[in-house]
Amino acid sequence: MLVDSEHWYYWTGKFDKKTCEKIIKLGKTKKPDVNSYIGMNKEGLSDKPSKRVDKKIRNSGVTWLDEQWLYDLIAPFFQAANNISGWKFQYDWFEQIQFTSYKKNQHYDWHSDIGKTHINGKIRKLSCVINLTDPKKFKGGDFYFALDKPSGIGRKEINFKELKNQGTVVVFPSFVYHKVKPITQGNRYSLVIWGLGESFK
Repeated sequence: MLVDSEHWYYWTGKFDKKTCEKIIKLGKTKKPDVNSYIGMNKEGLSDKPSKRVDKKIRNSGVTWLDEQWLYDLIAPFFQAANNISGWKFQYDWFEQIQFTSYKKNQHYDWHSDIGKTHINGKIRKLSCVINLTDPKKFKGGDFYFALDKPSGIGRKEINFKELKNQGTVVVFPSFVYHKVKPITQGNRYSLVIWGLGESFK
């Protein structure tokens, strides 16, 4: 079922348990990155990014997937959300798919995915997150959106509880701020994917 918001679109349970477990198994076979980088400078600004490690902001495990069958599964959600929402963003390329793991006390503080850093001449325009883990297997790890004042002052914080459900897919503009609160028990696995295009005009 598609549920809409001005700032995101999501579908609950679109990836069944078998598919989620298959992806988790695949992700665990890949060589992890040594560090989880953040695309913000020391002032917390993503429009002046510097590739660095700051575990006070981001502490998670990351590896990368590029299997075509995954892109084939995920791409239709980008197209549907972009069209039905009315965003109508131009995009024509996907980055590698990020397989992310959060263990106890790991988290990712407020951030946006967009910045002035260009990848192959393109910028991130649409972000997608898919929860792969049965909610009975972890506690904490709540996903939040912030819908006002990107500077970080006076944000309206929304706990996006639907992402707790296994197989939920959410698509949102990459400039929308969001965070993952610390895991308190178990492990949480997710996919993160970005749709890229020419710079906004």
